[in-house]
Amino acid sequence: WLVGTGGTVLRTIDSGRTWQRLPFPEIVDLNAVAGSTALAATVDAADGRRFGTTDGGQTWTAGR
Repeated sequence: WLVGTGGTVLRTIDSGRTWQRLPFPEIVDLNAVAGSTALAATVDAADGRRFGTTDGGQTWTAGR
């Protein structure tokens, strides 16, 4: 899992050989990610909000 500006979220499932850009519901700068599995991750936005996914980044839920 990698995150960046403008809602950029990338995920690899092959140890970094290839990366997939995932949809994100908002255009917001993301500054941290914690991936617990290939399907589950939490990202922190620069504005303090937190989002989570449990389906590999296909859908995101706002939290915090």
